[in-house]
Amino acid sequence: MSDTAKGLSPQTNLVLEYFKSGRELTGMIAFMNLGVASLTSRVAELRKEGFDIKSKWSTDHFKRQYKKYWMEIKKEGAK
Repeated sequence: MSDTAKGLSPQTNLVLEYFKSGRELTGMIAFMNLGVASLTSRVAELRKEGFDIKSKWSTDHFKRQYKKYWMEIKKEGAK
């Protein structure tokens, strides 16, 4: 991992790097792929540090609700 934020926990840095890749993250993906059990806590830490983490509720095909998180990445040269 490169360009991690100083002072953040290793798990929070994992989540930040995932967001920097431009992908959405859910609690299940965070747990299964990153080993992060409490995504909401990691997101709260990032927001406290000033990162603009977006979120929205979604529903799966079993009608269960879950939250998706992402961070909008500004592309080079974009205004």
